[in-house]
Amino acid sequence: MSSYRCWPRSGLVFIVVLSLSGCGAGESARSESAQGDLSSASIQRLERSSAKQKARVDQSIRKIKNHPLSKQFAVTVSYPYVITGNLPLAELEHWKSRVLRTQAAIKSMYFRQDPSEVVQIWLFRDAASYFYYNKSLWSASPSTRYGYYLPKQKRMMMNIASGGGTLTHELVHPYIEVNFPSSPLWFNEGLASLYEQSYYKGGKVYGVANWRLQSLKSVIAVNSMPSLEQMMHTNRQQFLGENQEIYYAQARYLMLYLQSRGLLEKYYHQFSNGVTLDKAGIKTLLKLTGYQSMEQLEGAWLSFIWSLNY
Repeated sequence: MSSYRCWPRSGLVFIVVLSLSGCGAGESARSESAQGDLSSASIQRLERSSAKQKARVDQSIRKIKNHPLSKQFAVTVSYPYVITGNLPLAELEHWKSRVLRTQAAIKSMYFRQDPSEVVQIWLFRDAASYFYYNKSLWSASPSTRYGYYLPKQKRMMMNIASGGGTLTHELVHPYIEVNFPSSPLWFNEGLASLYEQSYYKGGKVYGVANWRLQSLKSVIAVNSMPSLEQMMHTNRQQFLGENQEIYYAQARYLMLYLQSRGLLEKYYHQFSNGVTLDKAGIKTLLKLTGYQSMEQLEGAWLSFIWSLNY
């Protein structure tokens, strides 16, 4: 705004006990794949994880359990994510299954490495508690009522009553940080935003049209949209400036366009491998799509945008 391993409930109790004794806008249906299969595979992967990884998880959980405001919070784990919040454990387990499925999908499609540091995910049951705990735990006053991710602090905060779209979006960022550290912000946010509205099939995740489409069509209709080339050349400050909303929409729907042509995974791998010589990703984009210029590509992209409905 950013290893699919987990512990089953019995494993969670084990690690929490160790920690305490001193030895961290929704769109999809609530049905998920069976927890049993995920947990079995996750245990096997955890057993092969390093002592350093386990120690980091223990430390993260200790921080949660040692704070008077969160010591009663349930905790569950989908490495490298430690998931907690003011929800019943059953609710946290539901959202963990979403985290697990997203991790498995994006790793199969894009990413080789897990984030090297544990990331805490804090899920709050409603907007009131989301703002309350942000203020009480971290003296923070979020500018969004949905959720956000702080890369330096390795912490995500979500008003999960708004749905899982923001959660899925933010899960992508830590993976881009470690696998594509030179990614321009437009690509980082574009790929993450793609999965705000999504579905899972065949072990992969696919974006679909979402609420950003209306604002994009509105600026196109009045001929006030910056070009795709301009958006792709933005630095961080420019991308997050006065055109932020439209830049997010352009980036997301460029990802959706590439997905529709079966080119998104190829684009990620070719761009990330060649970013030194193509910092904005334009050369790679044109070569992959077969267009001679960004103007030609944008014409095809605009036709695609007008074919969409939400």
